[in-house]
Amino acid sequence: MTLIHRADAIGEIVAALSARFGAIDLLPVHPQAHKAAHRLIARGRLGSRAPLALLPGLVVHGEDGRYAAEVEAALRDGVGLEIGWR
Repeated sequence: MTLIHRADAIGEIVAALSARFGAIDLLPVHPQAHKAAHRLIARGRLGSRAPLALLPGLVVHGEDGRYAAEVEAALRDGVGLEIGWR
């Protein structure tokens, strides 16, 4: 199961997923490299007992305010993001 939610709800997200899923991966989504994450992509696998992992964050915009290259490719061309899920 994969979901996108506000980053400030991380406690509730982990609690809800931990009840039924394992191998929970959390990917913070930052608007820019120097800003706190506003969103969190969470993924859990049913039947797994692997521990929770906090992945390196995804930065949406560069310093110039434009989309980061990998984000633009995903939005405009449907290219998959290299996230590093387990």
